[in-house]
Amino acid sequence: MTADAKLAALREQLRDLRGRAGLTMSDLHVRSRLGRTTVSQALNDGAPRPSWATVAALAKAMKAASSMTDALHELWKEAQPPVPRSQQHVVRPQTAIDDQLIADVDPQALEVHPAVLAAPDPGGYPFLPSYLSRAHDAELRSHLKPALQGGKSVLVMLTGDSATGKTRALYEALRELASRRRLLRPGTSGDLLSILLEGRFENDTVLWLNESQRFFYGQDAEQTAAELRRLLVTTTRLVAVGTLWTDPYWEELTRPGRAGDPHGQVRGLLDSSATCRVMVPDHLSDAELRQWRTTARAEEERGDRRLIDALRAGAADGSVVQHLSGGPALLAAYRSGPGSHFNHVEHAMLGAALDARRLGHRSPLPGGLLADAADGTLHPRRRPSGETWAEDALKALSTGERGDGRRTDIRHTLTAMHAPLSRSGDEAVYEPADYLVQHVGHQHADRPGAPSLWRALVEHTTNADDLVELGTSAANHGYLRQAALLWRKAVLAGHPTSGYALAALLDEANDPHQQGSL
Repeated sequence: MTADAKLAALREQLRDLRGRAGLTMSDLHVRSRLGRTTVSQALNDGAPRPSWATVAALAKAMKAASSMTDALHELWKEAQPPVPRSQQHVVRPQTAIDDQLIADVDPQALEVHPAVLAAPDPGGYPFLPSYLSRAHDAELRSHLKPALQGGKSVLVMLTGDSATGKTRALYEALRELASRRRLLRPGTSGDLLSILLEGRFENDTVLWLNESQRFFYGQDAEQTAAELRRLLVTTTRLVAVGTLWTDPYWEELTRPGRAGDPHGQVRGLLDSSATCRVMVPDHLSDAELRQWRTTARAEEERGDRRLIDALRAGAADGSVVQHLSGGPALLAAYRSGPGSHFNHVEHAMLGAALDARRLGHRSPLPGGLLADAADGTLHPRRRPSGETWAEDALKALSTGERGDGRRTDIRHTLTAMHAPLSRSGDEAVYEPADYLVQHVGHQHADRPGAPSLWRALVEHTTNADDLVELGTSAANHGYLRQAALLWRKAVLAGHPTSGYALAALLDEANDPHQQGSL
């Protein structure tokens, strides 16, 4: 059967299920919490192909058995049109390192936090100091070993605060237990979906989902989560690992009963029997402090003071791991304000990045966006001259190096921003340090953002999911014109639901003269 025939069969199955359930189209709209147009197009021949998230939501609304849902999924996959030969290419993640064995992967490429030096130092240390195994490390290994030895597949999710050692724990466990497996590291939910649909997630690989919010939000997230869950529960020996902040990401993604259930498939994945959650504490226990002290003294005798200095800084409340990566020092440097650790331009750029992330720009930030947003907040006397002022500030924030020899990083190691690895030739993009995002974000949760930031977001944002999230934030903070512009860009970028948000915004109450706020 052709793809079109499979699509017709899929729709016939959906119509048959609706008839058996005795539901009208209006009933189905209410139960599935999908738009009326989406429901109609999913069931009617000649309409665009529905996404799997739509089909799954309809099946759930009609209380289809799990076997029927699986059959619908097979039909949906077979209904996808073949890619023309001229457009065929191998899809590789943005930061693909899937042709490497885990034993050969650089921990820095996996975003393992470097250990901060006690002071500017001539170097000679290894990238990572000795590792202190804790209770969650044993729990992590207990979940990984059965799948690696041929048992049921597993997704192990480490949750906790920023800079508590989640990524390092995954790295150490995989190096010990799965060093001869290949690593799959997608960059976005679209990359992950391609890996899953192309069959590249196999029993000789490990799927690396560090900072899993990158994959569990956005228009591909629901379909991706449904496909990953299906593979994990129907296949043995598959291993996937990921990390999430407990607040807000884990709590938000697993919270049931929200209107529209925007994360239903993601929640189903995280709550499934194939997923094991391991919580990483934000402090060391008394026994762990004693063990750390023993290891730190041995390291100090070999000339490496990083562990002993972190212990002295964080022993009072047990926050030793955070001090090892320099998070508190970086936060203090930012909170000291412009003209202290960071100059006025650097502080404005960093503040713009943190506000953009807090307001919904989840993907890496273009330098032009940060430059335009920061420029609008600087006092005229503080605005720099020269054509490269923005590039100079971004370099200082992401590498620690200023042109005058002074530095912005914490102890020559921890930078306020980083520039993610990208494909050759791509425009440079930037992400603020996780520790700042988590702690500054809570502090500034109610701030609406500067007008220059909203202008920059409207002009420079291109990711459809970011546009939708930012539009929602703009509307919530009273920036209705910016909300309309952002949602309009999302419509033009092909986002499937942004049109409804834009139409609701431009009703007679908000836009009495029907000018479209444009």
